[in-house]
Amino acid sequence: IMTKPFFVAGLPDSSLGQRLVLVVEGEVDNENIMSALKMNVELNKFQIPKAIYSVSQFSRTSNGKLNRTKTLANIKVV
Repeated sequence: IMTKPFFVAGLPDSSLGQRLVLVVEGEVDNENIMSALKMNVELNKFQIPKAIYSVSQFSRTSNGKLNRTKTLANIKVV
């Protein structure tokens, strides 16, 4: 389904405690991705993200590894 770099993470949520989100590097069509994820029979309802966020570029460490904490801090949660 995904051709761009991505990761999943848990973000704080007032009713759920935490909610699963998908973070993608680059511009994507959120509706198409969400629709494809919901149609995937291998995923149950707890494995489907509640939101999809796209960032222009992931934050990386000095050796090139993905810095999830900084990337999550830079997204604007709606």
